[in-house]
Amino acid sequence: MSARLLQLATGGVVGMTTLGDPAAQHTVLLCHPTPGASGFDPDPVITGQRSVRIVSADRPGYGASSPRISPLAEPHLAELAVLDELTGAGARIDAVIGWGYGGLIALRVAAERPDAIARVALVQTAAPKNRLHDIVIRRTRAWIPQHRDPLRARAALLGGTRIKALSLLGAGDEDEALRLSGTEQRCERMLDQAVAQGEAGIEFDRRALHRGGWAPAARSLRARTLVLYGARDKRLGPSDAKWFARRLPHPHVEVIAETAAMTIASDWARVLDFATGDTVTSPTAADAAHE
Repeated sequence: MSARLLQLATGGVVGMTTLGDPAAQHTVLLCHPTPGASGFDPDPVITGQRSVRIVSADRPGYGASSPRISPLAEPHLAELAVLDELTGAGARIDAVIGWGYGGLIALRVAAERPDAIARVALVQTAAPKNRLHDIVIRRTRAWIPQHRDPLRARAALLGGTRIKALSLLGAGDEDEALRLSGTEQRCERMLDQAVAQGEAGIEFDRRALHRGGWAPAARSLRARTLVLYGARDKRLGPSDAKWFARRLPHPHVEVIAETAAMTIASDWARVLDFATGDTVTSPTAADAAHE
């Protein structure tokens, strides 16, 4: 893993992390969820087998990024800065992948850089109007004091108000993806980095979410898009899949019956097969999942 800071002309700083073999055949830009941070690999074994390099950015207020990186305060500026750094150095980006709220960010990035991005994968991404986004932010706000203060954590446990860290990602004890080697530890490490600056990151995402602009970005997308859900994640439903399917010009929607909220880990091979072009998807093959 390599990590660096990008100094922007605006004076802000963006944290950038690269995982995998620097000489890998493929490069993907991974947009983290809310809460989240760069430096997360859903399954390092699969990443290595597919010869993929994962590059990601900390959005403002998360990880190593400044709480404010630009007066414009657009939601995807950190990812754009990393993408431009990569393409400016001559790198070819195979796809941008968004996990959870990061899927909305991926849409904005691909819409703004259509010549650089040919494929987009949205994994467990709720529609912009789904109340899940606000629920996650409220729960994260309540979790941060428990995470930082052992006394508060103990009081929450005794009072029955303890919030498990992985529940912020929708993961429960029954999520089989957590049984994959190292998945739980990688998620916990990401969440720890996500709140290194307290509520700054989730507050940035909250404001950006309600600023809008998601539908125009989706409609203008030229890239082929995979929309992937785990059927056992009850936080999401057909209305989320329909929102994207009705707006994206080239959508392929898949609902995987056996998986839950951690589809990003359990089906990382499927995501990378699409991202690297190893799997051909037909726009008509998956539409039954959102009818």
